[in-house]
Amino acid sequence: MAVDPAVSAPTLTEHVLQRLRDDIVSGTLAASEKLRVQDLSRRYGVGASPLREALSRLTADGLVANESNRGFRVAPMSVAEFIDVAENRRRIESLALERSIKAGDDAWEGRLIADYHQLRKLEATYRPNSKLNEPTYEWERRHRNFHQSLIAACPSPWLLHFDWLLVCQFDRYRRLVILNAGSTRAGRQQEQALVDAALTRDAKTATQILCGHIDDSTAQIVRQLRERL
Repeated sequence: MAVDPAVSAPTLTEHVLQRLRDDIVSGTLAASEKLRVQDLSRRYGVGASPLREALSRLTADGLVANESNRGFRVAPMSVAEFIDVAENRRRIESLALERSIKAGDDAWEGRLIADYHQLRKLEATYRPNSKLNEPTYEWERRHRNFHQSLIAACPSPWLLHFDWLLVCQFDRYRRLVILNAGSTRAGRQQEQALVDAALTRDAKTATQILCGHIDDSTAQIVRQLRERL
């Protein structure tokens, strides 16, 4: 679908950047797949300049590899890299959560409660064989919003930026495996405990729960990744 030519260059770059990121994280563009500017131009309906800018930015984010004299590729994937991503996400997100709980105000509490309610409302409708990582599944958006709302009051833009990069990488690996709704009961209990600890401003307990939550998801994903990669 072509993009409106009246859209400004920076906005156009942001538009194609978001679409490229979504296609890489979802697996629509596979690991190590060659990214030819001409093909992408047709795919997204934009010119070469905003595409090259978007690819360069995604290279800095670790989602694209720029091979000298060979152009761009989707970044490769490995079990070792995922474990590295997961460990660093746990460290950074737990620190961001601690600082968010200390700095959060009434507006932060309201956003957290609202996003958690939206997540639980959807989870209550799951069938036993529901796939949580269906590419267009609403669960993913609400789950990500919930995690972002937990750390939204963190006063450090750098912590939030690094966490976002790691979450994108984490979700990219998660998309390779199948997590069924029936296996997430413990995860839902952890999410409730996370909200309770955050709202009572118990940063120590909240960060411990978050680390366990991430570790449990990591263990499930690693088991399946070892069979696929």
